[in-house]
Amino acid sequence: MKPKVNNIEFIAFADGICDIYIQNDDNVEPNYKYKRLGFSKKILSYNRYFASNSVNSKISKVISIPLVSGIDAHDTVKIDNVEYDLILAQEIYISNPPSIILSLEKKE
Repeated sequence: MKPKVNNIEFIAFADGICDIYIQNDDNVEPNYKYKRLGFSKKILSYNRYFASNSVNSKISKVISIPLVSGIDAHDTVKIDNVEYDLILAQEIYISNPPSIILSLEKKE
């Protein structure tokens, strides 16, 4: 008899590199939490898109990063020299390795 294996998503974090930091108000060098952190792209679902619009937020990108500590809402995430506000961070323990899904809103 074959043992039952749970559906575990394997993530490589190979779609790109991001920096996560706190943006200071006085245009000084940002306070970096993580530099050159690998990520994988996720699909922006209709539910997530319309839920964000209902609270006057426009989620423009969803990525998955390795499970790290110290990530907070309203941190800044920089991908390819484009800055995003971190709106929501969800820890996922049913993936291998465990990860955090970040919902990002492009800064204007």
